[in-house]
Amino acid sequence: MITRALVAAVVLGGSACATSTHVVVLASRTLEAPAGGEATLVVGDFWGWRAVNLLDEDGRVVGQLSGRSVISINRRPGRFVLYAVPDADGARGDRIEGVLREGQLYFAAVGVRYGGLSLTRSERFDETLDAVTLGDAGRGALQQELGDTRALIAQVDETVGAFDAARQQARHVEGDDGYGTLDVPEVATADVYRP
Repeated sequence: MITRALVAAVVLGGSACATSTHVVVLASRTLEAPAGGEATLVVGDFWGWRAVNLLDEDGRVVGQLSGRSVISINRRPGRFVLYAVPDADGARGDRIEGVLREGQLYFAAVGVRYGGLSLTRSERFDETLDAVTLGDAGRGALQQELGDTRALIAQVDETVGAFDAARQQARHVEGDDGYGTLDVPEVATADVYRP
């Protein structure tokens, strides 16, 4: 009897390391070209994870996806790493990295892989997703809730480091993978974050 109750609590309640969802769904709008001197990475969750926390290479929270949603992240051109961590479980996380070129739009898709979520380079999306925002207050609260994000990043690095070459390549972005400002797809998005 106790065992059944415990199993039900774990299945229904989710992971013990679950994080709060801080996103706010916004009215849809068309994705705009990156601001001067920047590149934009658009990340969409097509799987519908409860909470996907997005961290930069320094462990700063840059966004959160919840359910089938999309967020855009403006970055300086050059090398970048973006980590996606479900709840606060780095071992089930993933990362995408590479080089961004000024004035280009890049797309990454959150999905599922054996043992966790996937974050891979993507073609532009034509599917409608909820545009979400985290805002400064939500970003700060999530950063505090996650605690030592460097430990989460180390867990993701260990997981992704074990992937074969083909899986590694799917997580790599080159400057030429972007879409120019004249080829802006119509994707509902929001919450532009500039680290």
